[in-house]
Amino acid sequence: MNYFVFDGFRSDAAGLLVERRRSLGLPQRDVDKISIPGRSGDVLIDHDSYQNVRVAYDCAARDNSELELLKQALTAGGGYWLLTDSFSSWQRMALYASALDIEELILQRAFRFTITFDCKPQRWHDRAQQISGTNSMVIARPAGFTQGDPRIEITGHCKIRP
Repeated sequence: MNYFVFDGFRSDAAGLLVERRRSLGLPQRDVDKISIPGRSGDVLIDHDSYQNVRVAYDCAARDNSELELLKQALTAGGGYWLLTDSFSSWQRMALYASALDIEELILQRAFRFTITFDCKPQRWHDRAQQISGTNSMVIARPAGFTQGDPRIEITGHCKIRP
C-alpha cells in the first residue's frame, strides 16, 4: 500500500489509502519576460533560481476518524516540513497551504480527496552512505546540476585515544 510521510505523520498509519501521486517532473526556472515594442523576442531577467513545485496525492478514507487525524497533522504547524513517500526515494521540504476538498462517496463511510503540497524545488535521495575505514570522502553534485549542495548527516561515536 502506498503512503506519504509529512512532518512525521504517516498516511497509512492513520488508515488513509493513497491511490497515486501527481507531481511536476522538474521545477520551473524563475525568469521574468519583458516584451519591448519593436524588438523581436522578449528580454529575459533570470533570477538564477527555481519556483516551487506542487506535489499532490489522490487519497481515500474509510471514516471520519481518519479525516480528523489528517486534519490535525496538516494544520499542526506552519512552515516547511519534510515530505517523503513510498513512490520514490526522493525527499522534499513541503508546505501544506491549500484547501482540502473532500468528496463524500458513501454517507459517513467513504471519502475521496486530493492533498496538495507546495514544495521547495530542491530534492534529495533518502539513501544513507556508510563510510568505514577512510579518512576522507569527496561528495560532488550529480552530472548536469549546477546548484545545490548535498545534505550531510553524521552520526556515530568517537573514541578518544590516550
